[in-house]
Amino acid sequence: MGCACGFVCRQALHAGQRGCALCGYAGEPLYYISFGSGSSGNSCYIGTTRGGVIVDCGVRPDVIEDTLAANGVGMDRVKGVCLTHDHSDHVRYVYRLLRSHRHLRLYCTNRVLMEYRSVSRTTTSLCSRSFRLNLETSR
Repeated sequence: MGCACGFVCRQALHAGQRGCALCGYAGEPLYYISFGSGSSGNSCYIGTTRGGVIVDCGVRPDVIEDTLAANGVGMDRVKGVCLTHDHSDHVRYVYRLLRSHRHLRLYCTNRVLMEYRSVSRTTTSLCSRSFRLNLETSR
């Protein structure tokens, strides 16, 4: 088991450090938690108990929050939401989740953002702010 840093992480762990200075890997298992799959809604969590991302948000936020809590992951540990595409069964509840957890970042393509912007004027400002921040931090 290891992270993408490979050799760097092994050096850090052998040196007695708690985890990799580069990526933070500390031997924690990586979780894949499905909240729902199918035409009624798609969403999952990928990460550790210390942090991760929600992929798609076609499932009610209370289901996401309760399932994460049952697996020892608090919403304060979730870093963001990644939308894979603009179908309603993937984006239906993203606005509600972002509104109730303001620390979350939204990751998506321009196409997904533009399609989703047409849904709601309020969503537009929230998604634009989040998307703009993500572009700025990725440079």
